[in-house]
Amino acid sequence: MSVIFSIIIPTYNVQKSIVRTLDSIIKQSLKSFEILIIDGRSTDNTIETVNHYLIKSGFTEFKIISENDTGIYDAMNKGISIATGNFIYFLGSDDLLYSSDVLELVNVNIKKFKDVEIFYGNVLRYDVTNKTKEKFVKTFTLYNNKLLNKLIIFFKLGLCHQTFFARRELFSTRFSLEYKLVSDLNWILDLVEDKKRFKHINITIAKYNISGTSSDLGLLFLELIAVFTAHYGITLGYIFRLLRKKRWMIAMQRTEMKKFQNNGI
Repeated sequence: MSVIFSIIIPTYNVQKSIVRTLDSIIKQSLKSFEILIIDGRSTDNTIETVNHYLIKSGFTEFKIISENDTGIYDAMNKGISIATGNFIYFLGSDDLLYSSDVLELVNVNIKKFKDVEIFYGNVLRYDVTNKTKEKFVKTFTLYNNKLLNKLIIFFKLGLCHQTFFARRELFSTRFSLEYKLVSDLNWILDLVEDKKRFKHINITIAKYNISGTSSDLGLLFLELIAVFTAHYGITLGYIFRLLRKKRWMIAMQRTEMKKFQNNGI
């Protein structure tokens, strides 16, 4: 029987968090999946921890690559190149599948909507450091209309990659390594341009750790401007910068203030 899901997990020095992530996968009621660990040559015991856990659990459908890479999208591309599942899913090394029936529920929709190419659901944001409260995020709906979808993404800033399952053949075009933080948004906009079929399913897919997402808000803002300029043109890219600049500056100031507070300054 063919594998339905290839679950790709980029890792680097995550021995403290990876077991919880793997546990949320191994406990899935639907077992037709493979786990692909793409490691950036960790210097801690990440690889040993992964091997020990998976072997102890009796799970055999996994592969591990551990070598230098240029960032998360390079790792994700490597995972894509060895994936055999019908659908590809990316999970962070400190993220969790929300419940034990997530893959089963997604598969119900795959069987029901055979013409859909990307299924995506909702996410629960949490902070592994417990400095912010959990927040449920219901993902917006995309439609069979390219212009409308581009407008929605312009204001909503794309889909979190922890929420979507995409058919493997869509990855004939890999994630661009031009971007460090928003290549998944660029890839989704490419799919919208090509009029691929999206389907929102009202399922909470994952618990997504946000504790490290604001580490470089300045770079994130610049890359968003670059992506929107590339897909919407110079005028809308400039409008995005004007609309978001003040809010982004406030967010960066808050982030810097938290750093000072955390350092006891």
